[in-house]
Amino acid sequence: MKVTKKDILTPLAVTAGSLFMTDTLARMFYFYWTIWWMDVINHLIGGMVVTFFFLLFPYVRKGPPLHVFLKLLFIVLVIGALWEIFESIFGLTNVVEIGYTIDTTIDMIMDVLGMVIAYVYLTKKLKIRFLYNED
Repeated sequence: MKVTKKDILTPLAVTAGSLFMTDTLARMFYFYWTIWWMDVINHLIGGMVVTFFFLLFPYVRKGPPLHVFLKLLFIVLVIGALWEIFESIFGLTNVVEIGYTIDTTIDMIMDVLGMVIAYVYLTKKLKIRFLYNED
């Protein structure tokens, strides 16, 4: 089955909407400060959003499945790292806080896990093959 943008837009819309909703609620009701795992959930969903978004670009989804997977892994790791830097620069997190390194590591792991879930969803559930698509 050839990958179409429609195959990717639906899960992208669902995950992006979920991320927007959970982030908005977390900020409104201070869930980031009262529910320790709220950040973890949003990093998981964020990894999925980034994956679905970048799969809209034909260059990313062209090539053998392993190459597509590695391209997505690289993209998600870079964006996750940039997000952690953004949080640090703008004071959204306390870098001197005990456990910051562990929190950042968990955030990055969840970004990657979100990428893996999105990739497996498209390849298994929708039976999409990324092998040499030409669209």
